[in-house]
Amino acid sequence: MERAAEISVERLSGALTNAVYVVSPPKNLPPRTESANSASGETNQTPAPAPVKPPNKLLLRIYGPQVEHLIDRDAELQILQRLARKNIGPRLLGTFKNGRFEEFFHARALNPADLRNPDISRQIAKRMRELHEGIELLPEERERGPYVWQNWDKWVERCEKVITYVDRKTREENRRRAEQANGVPYRKREFVCGVEWTFFKETVDKYRAWLDEKYGGPDRLRDRLVFAHNDTQYGNILRLVPAGESPLLLPANQHKRLIVIDFEYANANMPGLEFANHFVSCVPFKPPSLPPSLPPTHSPRISHAFLLHGERRGRAR
Repeated sequence: MERAAEISVERLSGALTNAVYVVSPPKNLPPRTESANSASGETNQTPAPAPVKPPNKLLLRIYGPQVEHLIDRDAELQILQRLARKNIGPRLLGTFKNGRFEEFFHARALNPADLRNPDISRQIAKRMRELHEGIELLPEERERGPYVWQNWDKWVERCEKVITYVDRKTREENRRRAEQANGVPYRKREFVCGVEWTFFKETVDKYRAWLDEKYGGPDRLRDRLVFAHNDTQYGNILRLVPAGESPLLLPANQHKRLIVIDFEYANANMPGLEFANHFVSCVPFKPPSLPPSLPPTHSPRISHAFLLHGERRGRAR
């Protein structure tokens, strides 16, 4: 602890629900002293060899305030432990009340330009397929059904109250702007969901009923569920930067250089939802003054890599 002041702590960007730091050990650690008892009973202090390899950096994650209603941290830790048994994602090294330590990867996060590269998109698809097939859902996870509907049912009443209030204000504002414009074209404010809440909710309810019918009922749909990440935006996909002659540099292992992190939303969902969520999440948010970014291109091969294993799982069941 006498060199604690030499520990480096650097803030990383990109985390929405927590603060993330990389913790680096002191440089040039001296040999540590080991105690040994001599034949006469005296204690000798002998220097141990200096470490050939310095201690690894750590990732420190401090949970954000007031996000317990969004993220079940206990469930997240259990998921991380399941992933660790399959060598998927960062290793969990320690926890405390409002955070945890994780394995730090020498890697860089992908960016929107990477996701428009068809080769990288195929590598992501392979990685997601390995996740879907490598982690078995627990019986209770499958029984609860798609996580997207769990969240919908949890939040729909509260969202309805907030959205209908905001939409009412939007209608009032649009009437005011129309009166002031006096026939001149003006910019209308948009509804929260693009359309009024009543129509939006009815559409979702109809789609949910259609989906259950298409798959032969809720039980058959649950049979098709996989363990999904549910947040595969580019900041949660890292590309390892291996040093020296690493097997990861072989062409056949290119997709294994990709590491998916941040499993706080992971749960049971359909492979198709993972596919759609990835493409939607990859459109960066920009100010209205800038042109919108296009989502990454896709091809039948990429769709095939994401979705075919879901078809096989369904037939196998």
